Amino acid sequence: MASPLGRRGRHLLLIPGYRCTVSLIAKARQLLATEHTASIATVSPDGDPWISNLYYALLPAPGISLAVLTAADSAHARHWQNHPLVAVSVFSHPDVPRSEVRGLQLLGHCQLGGGQQVKQSYLTRFPDAATLPGSQSYYVVDVSWLRLLERRTGYLEEATIRP
Repeated sequence: MASPLGRRGRHLLLIPGYRCTVSLIAKARQLLATEHTASIATVSPDGDPWISNLYYALLPAPGISLAVLTAADSAHARHWQNHPLVAVSVFSHPDVPRSEVRGLQLLGHCQLGGGQQVKQSYLTRFPDAATLPGSQSYYVVDVSWLRLLERRTGYLEEATIRP
């Protein structure tokens, strides 16, 4: 997948099938492990944009995948059935001084993912989710592209992390 801006990120072979700098993956995973919410943009079957703020859990390495739990009849879950491509934004907590802001922009595909590892990862991070009322389903966002920004250092790197 090409960068949305038409530029190429720095690449290094990480594991077979993954192209990205090791430090970029590590920095992205560290930020994702620190924060709790993501803004996830979807597209309706009619082409209308939609954005939702959702809690997520980072799934085990090697790549970057996020587990989310949401109502099966929510607008974003319905969108994922027809158009699984998503854009995701995660930024450091609002209480962080502006000079210390860190953020991620991600692109990937979202799919229904009710496996035990997904459920366990999510419930480990958010134990209260086990008691949510209604019909909830687990989904997995498999990230294929990312951009990391660290304002303090002026660090900006983007890369395709899956073929």
